[in-house]
Amino acid sequence: MSRFAKKKKKTEKYEGTIMPKPKKRLDVIATRAMEWQARWAGGLKYEVSHKNRIIVERFVVDLLAGTCSCRFWGLCGMPCPHACCAIFEKGDSPEDYCNNFYSSAAYVATYGNLVSPINGENMWPKVECDTIILPIFRVKPGRPRMVRITEPNENRSQTKLRRTGSSVTCSNCDQYGHNRRHCPDPIVSEPGLAATTNGEDPNAAADNRSGMNIRRSERIRQTGVGRRRGRGRGKDSGRGRAAS
Repeated sequence: MSRFAKKKKKTEKYEGTIMPKPKKRLDVIATRAMEWQARWAGGLKYEVSHKNRIIVERFVVDLLAGTCSCRFWGLCGMPCPHACCAIFEKGDSPEDYCNNFYSSAAYVATYGNLVSPINGENMWPKVECDTIILPIFRVKPGRPRMVRITEPNENRSQTKLRRTGSSVTCSNCDQYGHNRRHCPDPIVSEPGLAATTNGEDPNAAADNRSGMNIRRSERIRQTGVGRRRGRGRGKDSGRGRAAS
């Protein structure tokens, strides 16, 4: 409300053809027009080229249609530097070729109407109507959904691990893509057991095994891929209860 009143008062004091901000932008464009040279081609058409012959750009300006081949005039409704150069060659003012929505008349038509003030809520008229109540809440059948339904093109969560797309590491050959059970290489026995069978020092074999485990854990930590281990009722747990 106050903004409309200030804009209207500002318009009444201004006497120019176009408003101040468009006028300031048009002055900058007109300054850049000094770098170009226009040649009359007949009628209201001009060929505009740069004064520097190294720059080989050329544009066609039609003052009657209000167009330039650079398309700036048609997009912004304000003459471009090439059009301003042609306008100066003709002896007219660039302000006469600006679109009507930059004029003060369009500004007055926009902010000329007043926004009526209103009273406070305590002075509003009372209306006899039913009281609006909340809708009745009904529990839907089935298990409630914990996660909302995502869109097909929406990014999925990057914090939750999924079963699909993850890679496992073989403990036999230290390769990705399979586990020890499906390893194509022959199964290597434990270093401690092999060392005892061959008559080697078991402590040295245990050190080698611990070093291998450390390297494997560092590699898993760097790649962020690990094997999942969960608690469940398997063969080992059944044997343990049977033995006990």
